[in-house]
Amino acid sequence: MQEASTPPVSMYRALIIFGLGLVSAAAVLVGLAFLIGGEYGLLVIPVVVLVVSALAYVALKGGRRRRSLLPAIIPALLVLFFTLPSVGFAFGHFDSVFDFGPTVLGVLGGLTTLLGVVVAFVTESGGRAANATTPTHWRAFTGVAAALGAICVLSAILTIAGRESVSAEEREGATVVRMKQLEFEPEVLEVGTGEIRIVLENDDPTVHTFTIDELDVDEDVNGGSEALIEFEAPAAGSYEITCEVPGHEAMTGTIEVR
Repeated sequence: MQEASTPPVSMYRALIIFGLGLVSAAAVLVGLAFLIGGEYGLLVIPVVVLVVSALAYVALKGGRRRRSLLPAIIPALLVLFFTLPSVGFAFGHFDSVFDFGPTVLGVLGGLTTLLGVVVAFVTESGGRAANATTPTHWRAFTGVAAALGAICVLSAILTIAGRESVSAEEREGATVVRMKQLEFEPEVLEVGTGEIRIVLENDDPTVHTFTIDELDVDEDVNGGSEALIEFEAPAAGSYEITCEVPGHEAMTGTIEVR
C-alpha cells in the first residue's frame, strides 16, 4: 500500500513493474534449474537479470523523468534473447516446468515491459498527465500473476508425475547413454551390427533429445526421466547425435557402427 506522500504510479509504469516481476520469476526458475543441474557457472545469467530488474524497479519508483524508464529495457531484452527462440519447443512441453515456465514468463514479461516503456515514454514526452494506477489495475495484475503461477504449478505437477524409468529387465543388454550438462556420455558410442538398444538417462531438469537425422531417430527425454530406444544398425560408418532443443546446439555426439 502506498504512503500518502508518495506520488501515485502511472498506469504504464505499473505495467513495466508487472513485466519486470514476470522477468524476475523467469530468472528464478532458470536459476533453480541451473542449481538442480549442477551448472553453477551459468548462475551468473539469472543473477544479472535479477539485479538489473531490481535496479530498474528502483529507477521507476524513484524517478519521474523519462530516462528513469530506460533501465527496464535491459532485463527485458536479455530475457527475450534467451527465451524467444524456445517458444515453440516450450509450448510443446507443458510437462517440463523448467522448459515451459521460464519461456512463458520470460516472453510475456519481456514484451510487457517493452510495451510499457514505449507507451510511457511517448505519453510522458507529450507532457500529458498519465493515468494513475487504480486498485482495479492492481487487482488485474494480481489476477494475471496468480493465473500464470497456477499454470506453472500445474506444469510442475505434470513434470513430477510424468517421470519415466526403464526397468532392470529392459536394461539388460542395452547401452546406457547419460545426458548431463549439455553433454552425451559417452560422447562416442560404438556399436556392432544387428539391433541397437540404448537406455537414455536424462540427469538434467530440462528436456533433451537424442536425435540421429540420418537414421530417423528422434527421442525426447524429460528431465529426470529415462527412455529405451531400439533400432536396427545401419551400414558401417559414423553418424552424428544431436540434441534438437533450442540453445543446445553444442550438445553433440557420435555413434560408430562397426
